[in-house]
Amino acid sequence: MMKLKEMVEAAEAKVESKPPQAAEEKAPDQAAGGAEEDVAAAPAEGGEGAEPLDQAEIEKMLFDESLGAQEYTYEEFLDLIDQPPEERGEAEDERKHWSYPRRWKVVLWNLQIQNYMDDNFSAFMEFEFGGTREECKVHKGTSVLIYATGQDKNYLRTPVIPDVSNAGPVDMHFRKAFEYRGSYLDLEREKLKIKVWEYRNWTLNHLEAVYEEALLNLATGETHVERDLYKFIKGDFL
Repeated sequence: MMKLKEMVEAAEAKVESKPPQAAEEKAPDQAAGGAEEDVAAAPAEGGEGAEPLDQAEIEKMLFDESLGAQEYTYEEFLDLIDQPPEERGEAEDERKHWSYPRRWKVVLWNLQIQNYMDDNFSAFMEFEFGGTREECKVHKGTSVLIYATGQDKNYLRTPVIPDVSNAGPVDMHFRKAFEYRGSYLDLEREKLKIKVWEYRNWTLNHLEAVYEEALLNLATGETHVERDLYKFIKGDFL
């Protein structure tokens, strides 16, 4: 669960955040924290009777699913990063109303995860609250490069919870209060991003699922939210 409340101009609002989708990548290890969202690594139906994909196709699809990466030519990418910030309103007062940076208090607590898969795994989560950072594929000559635009704002990571089974929801022992700074326009265009990782002792951690949601959807008061997160394996979402 999360609360997001504005501390400027006597107006109050509270926000809550929610969980992930699917992919594969490298990642960090562990962290601190507890919150009231149920995150689920959920099985889903997919592609019965479809021909099996070879490993190269699977890796490519995993990559595309995890990033949701937009593709640009190099010239289009340069145009993208040169675009001026969005404005709204005709009069100066109206533009200030939409674009003025405000301070919001965010509280994340009672965070839970439920594993719908058969195998146990040691889990931790990463939260990116706000910011405009996006990764994209840029075609430059014969190469495809991965570039990032924008900036991060708030990054959080939970502790590792060992042996998460499918017996029921598991408390992530994580609570965090922090300040988010952004305008009303920022609430529309910025997102909460959540990644669920499998922690591995002797090798790279494994990205299990990724989830994104616009902050504006969460700025509706104190809320309890549940989301199903899906992973992509061998041509199917699971």
